[in-house]
Amino acid sequence: MKILYYEINSLHQAGVLSIDGESVYSFKQLGLPWNTIQELCDDKDTNKLKKIKNRLKEISKEGTSLRDVKILSPIPVVRRGIICIGFNFQKHAQEVAVLRGESKDSANISYPIYFSKRNATTTGPGDAIPYVKGYAENLDVGIEVAVIVGQDALNVPKEKVKEYILGYTIANDVCDTRINKVYTQPFLGKSIDGYIPIGPWIVTTDEFEENPLFDLKLTVNGEIRQKGNTRDLVFDIPYIVSELSTNMTLKAGTIIATGSPANIDAGNLEKLLLLPGDIITCEISQIGTLTNVVKEKNDAEVWL
Repeated sequence: MKILYYEINSLHQAGVLSIDGESVYSFKQLGLPWNTIQELCDDKDTNKLKKIKNRLKEISKEGTSLRDVKILSPIPVVRRGIICIGFNFQKHAQEVAVLRGESKDSANISYPIYFSKRNATTTGPGDAIPYVKGYAENLDVGIEVAVIVGQDALNVPKEKVKEYILGYTIANDVCDTRINKVYTQPFLGKSIDGYIPIGPWIVTTDEFEENPLFDLKLTVNGEIRQKGNTRDLVFDIPYIVSELSTNMTLKAGTIIATGSPANIDAGNLEKLLLLPGDIITCEISQIGTLTNVVKEKNDAEVWL
């Protein structure tokens, strides 16, 4: 199933895409209690996905055409930031090492490199990514599979991880490379308002195997920038979720971005940087497509 959050007639609703993918049913229309996807995650009912699927099969009235709604980020308000994993594709780790003047061998890591994007909100499909003149004008992007934790998870073994995941979506890990370099770590350069587009929906885990494999492709103005497959993750999704939950509760609704593949033209740093008007499209097999455009922003604008 594809769970989504959307706007129609100035109202925001959570719902599910019809089986044919042409229309959307709100949870309220299905007789279900959740107003947002965060509320769905917070519900401790272990059969909630089955309930949605059963109601979707039973409903006889028409849904709302997908063409008539604006799709929003599935989880627009973030409670505790987004958890990220750095250099989780070996070739990406190697390209960064080379750009730093280091050898490829220095990119070998024994443990995941976890960090947090402290964004208070996420950016939805079609919305803009800010280019802040004089401050954040060295934009880079990275396509990632994002895991959405569907219930509080603590000390979860790898073989049980699927039970704690609501589903998967697309994340675009935007950052400013200058700020990252100046501060020698990614906290500030990755946490600027508007730097985490998410969407277009969450595809629930009942559609996948225990450790699903996804093809990833990112284009800028139609030109391929990144390609990869999650089979090449250094640390796979069950490992990541299990380790993060060790003596640290992952709250329901937590977003975990699992890492981006290498850039195709990694040696040309100037070519990788984005400018106002650039269109970034992230495509992940079995999930969908997320497109955003870079737009110049001044410091007085609120971008939440």
